[in-house]
Amino acid sequence: MSGTLPVAGFVISVNLVGSNASIGHAIKKVRRWPDLLSDIDDPRVEENGRKLPEVEDFELQQGDVTTKMIDGIPSITFSERVHKFIERKMATTIIVKLLGQKIAFNALLNKVMMSWNSKHPFQLMDLENDYYLVRFNDEEDYNNVLTSGLWVILGQHLTFRLWPLTFSTS
Repeated sequence: MSGTLPVAGFVISVNLVGSNASIGHAIKKVRRWPDLLSDIDDPRVEENGRKLPEVEDFELQQGDVTTKMIDGIPSITFSERVHKFIERKMATTIIVKLLGQKIAFNALLNKVMMSWNSKHPFQLMDLENDYYLVRFNDEEDYNNVLTSGLWVILGQHLTFRLWPLTFSTS
């Protein structure tokens, strides 16, 4: 990386209660990548200006979903086409668990965001029994996490495994 990134100033606090004399503000300098600046009205752009990855369109077709009642319990069955789509979407997904210690969702999210230093956003989902699902939007980020050695958070090893179709948290 070379060159200097542009600097933008933002108001980070304003007191709107009372008279104008009590209004205060502070300027915080933020460096950002020029290529991340996008049209804020574009639905493919996040609040922070990052462009979301392209999303594959998928529409359910006749016969993709079958619903029926079995002994008073609803049953939903999906076609092979739907299963293949889910497998494709989950191809860059891992299951993680912190050994020897419980960790809250936000704490884990903050720690892995700092440690992994991903170039693109990823999704973290809380499962039961202290497991978390991490779905990467970028294959390079996915491979980096899998191959960059041991991950230690709060002095404990973060274990991970590839997401299998038959995964169970029990």
